[in-house]
Amino acid sequence: MSVNKQGRPKYFTRRNPARPTLGGLVNQVSKAVRGYELMPWQKYVANVAWELDPEHIGELYYTEGDITVPRQAGKSDLLEAFHITGALIFKGWHSNMTAQTGKDAGKRWSQLVENLGLIRQNRAQDWKILKGKGMQSAIYLPQMGTIAPFPPTPDAIHGDHTNFASIDEYWAFSLEEGDALETAIKPTFSTVKFTQLIRASTMGTANSTYMNRNLEIGRLATLDPTSRRFYFEWSADEEEADKNPYSDATLSFHPAIGYTQSARKIRDLGGDMNLGQWRRSFLNLLTQTDETIIDLAKWDSLRWNYDNPAAVISRYRPARPEDQIITWDIANNGESATIIASWLTPEGIPAVELIATDNGTYWLPDVLKQLASKPYRAILADEAGSNKTMIQELATQYIPTTPVTYAQYSHACQSFFDRVRTGDLEHDGHTLYTEQIKSCAVRDSGKYQIFDIKKSAGSLDALRAVAIAQDGAMRLLSTPVLQIF
Repeated sequence: MSVNKQGRPKYFTRRNPARPTLGGLVNQVSKAVRGYELMPWQKYVANVAWELDPEHIGELYYTEGDITVPRQAGKSDLLEAFHITGALIFKGWHSNMTAQTGKDAGKRWSQLVENLGLIRQNRAQDWKILKGKGMQSAIYLPQMGTIAPFPPTPDAIHGDHTNFASIDEYWAFSLEEGDALETAIKPTFSTVKFTQLIRASTMGTANSTYMNRNLEIGRLATLDPTSRRFYFEWSADEEEADKNPYSDATLSFHPAIGYTQSARKIRDLGGDMNLGQWRRSFLNLLTQTDETIIDLAKWDSLRWNYDNPAAVISRYRPARPEDQIITWDIANNGESATIIASWLTPEGIPAVELIATDNGTYWLPDVLKQLASKPYRAILADEAGSNKTMIQELATQYIPTTPVTYAQYSHACQSFFDRVRTGDLEHDGHTLYTEQIKSCAVRDSGKYQIFDIKKSAGSLDALRAVAIAQDGAMRLLSTPVLQIF
């Protein structure tokens, strides 16, 4: 198979026709089980990645490899096809899949189970699906092949034997974290045949030290026909991107255009992104990060629709106001105010959504009065600064606000940093968050990392409200409210 100029990878390992390949089976299984054919770029990668080693029966030629493509180009879909194919064709196959967080690994696995189509043609009798927390596994009973997710921690799969492992969105790991993850995975290959580790991701940032190290090694591997590592990179031409990052010429590299995507659709999906996010997400170009309090790429990955930017219906939000809290905050100079809603997802992590923001504070009491007419679990606000005056004014109108103490606010800031780092937070992707993250300064109290209003370059009302909201959701919503009908 050849790689066409349209959608041509910038770097790629060439197919060696002297070696037999099982790549064709990956496409056949995709069609038979999931109901659709792989795209040309996916077929080419599968044919190369699963070349057999003629000198060692039962072994793949490539022991590991890397795939980097733009967002929504089908990398996770290809990894899924590898996992399912192995379970169907090899007796006793065991594969593990992880992603940037344990939650994301679980989401990938749940999507795989859904794509097995177990409600069709009595397929359910061939599969046993275990869904208990920490015990998730899809078992193909005729071959006793298993597919399981695992959190990206060094001790997650010690003691297991593994044939195949995938790390999705590995841009999120530091070099130390990535090396520790591989140290956990690779020893599980030692006692079985047909073993391989595949890392796949959209490009990261300058902070993505684990991925960036592997990119350098992978690019060099494409020049070495004896290398046991394969490498594929689809990314935009930098000169074209500098001239016009949105042009058809710039997007001509994209491997999914003409199949599951179009240039027009990609431009529509990226319409609310800043240029750095656009270059990383859809041009697959490494983004240099500013000195921000958190990695903006990591923050972007916590958007509820990160895996599917077009999703508009499927977001979970509790129907009852009793299962939500409201948080508001006024900028230090009073130039703006923001209201945030928060709740807990079915996985038990806090989710936040901006429901109102505007210049000044004149509008705030009326909106809060409307919200207070519903039985939200609580309405919260930091008791300091301009908020204190507003809390007093609201009290005269019988609009309740529960003041958040300095100690609670400090803990909320720290828990915000912790949950962003671990991926245990979900947000609606409003651009105001990113703007305020860029302008935010932090001070160390000795016990907590706290947003520093005085040293920040701009307003922090949305960011402060988000921090308090996610922490308040964990404090106040863990115990359900009894509703009597």
